[in-house]
Amino acid sequence: MSDIWSELTDLFQPAPSNSNSATEGTWIYAVPSQTVLCVEGADSHKFMQGQFTCNLNDISPTQFRRGACCNPKGRMVSSFTLAQKGDHEYWLALDQSLSEIHLSHLKKYMVFFKSQMRITDVRCLGVKGPKSASIIEKMFGHVPENDFDQVTGEQGIAIKLPLEAGYEVWWQDETAREALTQIKGLALLKPEADWQLNLIEAGIAQLRATTSDALIPQMMSLEKTGGVSFKKGCYTGQEIVARMEYLGKLKRHLYRVASAEMLTAGDELYSAEHTNTIGIIVNAAPSPEGWQGLAVLEDKFAQSSIGTSPTVANTLKVLSLPYRFESPDTP
Repeated sequence: MSDIWSELTDLFQPAPSNSNSATEGTWIYAVPSQTVLCVEGADSHKFMQGQFTCNLNDISPTQFRRGACCNPKGRMVSSFTLAQKGDHEYWLALDQSLSEIHLSHLKKYMVFFKSQMRITDVRCLGVKGPKSASIIEKMFGHVPENDFDQVTGEQGIAIKLPLEAGYEVWWQDETAREALTQIKGLALLKPEADWQLNLIEAGIAQLRATTSDALIPQMMSLEKTGGVSFKKGCYTGQEIVARMEYLGKLKRHLYRVASAEMLTAGDELYSAEHTNTIGIIVNAAPSPEGWQGLAVLEDKFAQSSIGTSPTVANTLKVLSLPYRFESPDTP
């Protein structure tokens, strides 16, 4: 696979380092840390319906969903975005660090189905800004208009993320440069770290290898961002996930945090009021003021003095999350 960042720097002018994606221009981002898997075969739908938190019946060539794969204890092995590419063919995008973990976990279930899963050469781009729709239309001929909409072309897929987070484009390697040439001049180039910050500001959490098997979906607000269906049937871990939704009292939730110090996914969090860990950083990215992250915290400590070390507290500030809509799968 060629270096998508090198291709983008050949075609697009870099944005000034002080540009703000919320107030200026249109941006295109390379997202090399995201890997796309292909799930294909006559039983693919049936197989994934029994393993994933999202409802496969809601997914079509015009609608995608976020989702997670859980272990029998309801802990997420991986989280992802899932889209249908064609008959019995699905594309599943997840963090690169999770690809082998995801494949290894599902192999023991997949042997009973006419289905297979493989890593592809599909590459991922983020697009955001006033000219985003024009860019998607030039590449695909159509634009996904609403949250969770997608357009599917012969060589790729474009999806509209919820919470005004922009669009993602998944494009097969051999045609990527031709497609990018069509949109040259319509956007400025930004690094992946800025795309990750955009997702953090939208409250769209993504699992990493450092947090695999540690969290249930509701801790990461996956049900608020189109990733959990409570209307579908059984899947691995479903009993725990459903019990927490209807009978349990979840004591840990997702928070957006800011820090002057560097944050890293997997960092444990501490409070001056407690000797044990009270949470974990799920995602992190540099911001103009320092760093921002998405963290799963014990609710009772959310307003306490919080730090990434038992001896260093009061380094994190809790910020707001923009959850102002109902996921299409919310009960």
